[in-house]
Amino acid sequence: MKEDSKELIVAYHDGELGPDASAEARRLIETDPEARRYYEAVKHSDDLLRHAFDPILDKPVPRAIDSAVRRLNRRQQASRWMPIALAASVAVIAVLLVRQEQFDQDLQEQFAQMQREITKLRYQTLENTPSGGVATWVSPSGDSRSDVTPVKSYRTSDNRYCREYEERITDKKGVEVRRGIACRVGKANWPDEPALPSPDKEF
Repeated sequence: MKEDSKELIVAYHDGELGPDASAEARRLIETDPEARRYYEAVKHSDDLLRHAFDPILDKPVPRAIDSAVRRLNRRQQASRWMPIALAASVAVIAVLLVRQEQFDQDLQEQFAQMQREITKLRYQTLENTPSGGVATWVSPSGDSRSDVTPVKSYRTSDNRYCREYEERITDKKGVEVRRGIACRVGKANWPDEPALPSPDKEF
């Protein structure tokens, strides 16, 4: 079968033809056994794609890959092995997407755990370390670390114990240095203050 006939059948299946061209494609499919087999192969391949992506149809990436794979393989649809090969390709892509999603979730959990450890270090340092001292946390992989230094301490006019501190976070992206003010709320609980409290007595 000629390539232009294949293109006509694929375009007809995708709903991309006008009335006259659609009528021509239907006549070709009805009168030519080879064209009819090719049309059935195209439909079957699309069914395989849809079923392979059923669990993740709400995600944009699989749909984009679905479209890309169909376009790349249309001209080879006449082969009787093509639907099987296409289904196998889609299955591999689906597995890779699931693995990528799991990898992203693992990274998010690692980041959340690192944030918890950094916050814990900051609270413990402000609770126990004198001004000018340094406390350090290093991630198990050694890729990230946090250094917290209390700068000065004071009691506010409303009798709260507050501390100014410097926090230096080092990871693969570089070094981030931030300064903050935290006031003690209960034991070893030092939430940041959105604004600088009014100091009454510095010590």
